[in-house]
Amino acid sequence: MKKLKPLLLLVLLFALPAASWYFLKGGLDWRKGKVLELSEKGRFIHAFDFENKDKDILFEKMTHKTCVVKFKDDITELDQSMIDQFKNAHTFKYISLSKTEVQPAGWNSKSAVEYYKPSNIETNNKKFKNIDYMIVDTSGFIRQYYEGSGKKVLTQIIEDLAVILPRKKPKDIKMKADEND
Repeated sequence: MKKLKPLLLLVLLFALPAASWYFLKGGLDWRKGKVLELSEKGRFIHAFDFENKDKDILFEKMTHKTCVVKFKDDITELDQSMIDQFKNAHTFKYISLSKTEVQPAGWNSKSAVEYYKPSNIETNNKKFKNIDYMIVDTSGFIRQYYEGSGKKVLTQIIEDLAVILPRKKPKDIKMKADEND
C-alpha cells in the first residue's frame, strides 16, 4: 500500500495531464486543418452564369445565411437527415437548385429548406463543373464543394458545417446586485 500511493500520485500529477494534452492537441490540430481547408474559394454569385434576376433572388435568399446548395437531383433521405440536424441553427439554409424540383405541397417560407429553379446553372469555372453540393458562408463566399451524394460525402459536409456555422453568442450573465441598481 505504501508503494501504491506514490505511484497513484505520479499518475495523477503527470500521466493524466499528459494524456489530456495529447488528445486536446489532436483536436486542435484537426480544427486548424479544417479551417485552412475551408478557406474562401470565390464568390458564389460570380462563379456561375446566373441571369441578373436569378442573382438578385439568390442573393436575397442567401444573405446572412450559411447555405448548403444542392445542384443535382431531388432531396434524399440523407439530405433530409442533415437538414434535420442543422435546421435549428440560426443561420443555416439548405437551397435546392434543381432544374426539375419545385416547392412541394406543405412547404412554408420559414423552413430551413429553399427551392429555386434558376434559368441557367452553368459555369465556366472547371472546378465547379460536376459538383453536387457546395457550402456558402454568410458573406456569400464558397467555402467547399463536393462531388457525389453518398453517405461519405454527407458526413464530410456535416463535419465542415459544424466548423463554419456561426454560433449564437450566449447572453451575458446578470448579477443580482446589478439588477437592483
